Amino acid sequence: MAEDRRVRKTKKAICDVFCELTKDKKLNEITIKELCAKADINKSTFYLHYRDIYDLAESIENQLIQDVCAIIEEYPYQETIRKAPEMWKRIGDAHFKEPTGLGMLMQRKGMQPMVQKLERAVIDTIMDKFVAAGMGRNTEEYFRHHLYVTFVINGYLGVLKEFDVKQMEEAMIEVSEKLSTGFNVDLNTME
Repeated sequence: MAEDRRVRKTKKAICDVFCELTKDKKLNEITIKELCAKADINKSTFYLHYRDIYDLAESIENQLIQDVCAIIEEYPYQETIRKAPEMWKRIGDAHFKEPTGLGMLMQRKGMQPMVQKLERAVIDTIMDKFVAAGMGRNTEEYFRHHLYVTFVINGYLGVLKEFDVKQMEEAMIEVSEKLSTGFNVDLNTME
């Protein structure tokens, strides 16, 4: 059953304020009282949706992971490398552009467990696609693909943790394209 529009609006307000608060505070420093005051809601409204701040953080984390993996699932396994630039642009457009966007949480204090969970979920989603297509888990081919996928995903997410997405969008697309076609860099063009 779809959530009521008012519920979605309230949850978005809570999420936006939470993301804003994580700019300056660690998760354990955020109080429900402060969050509710900034979101202009009652504490009882918060507790209708979440048990505590950690439940809210986990809910946001799970939604981000679900959304990212859903985009990856749309691509056939044989296109996960070739279509990586398109895939990552869609993921970026969906979650990493707004100052209070869910993806920005990756750059916040104390959010390393969320990043690790996202990395694991993305790698597992991609590798499960290869297995579903007939690749055996205990094969040399699986190992090579797993190594490559782990390297690429950790690279993407590492860049997202370190840099402002708005400033690096074109560079990320270029890197994605180079990775998907065999990263040939002309050292003569580098300054």
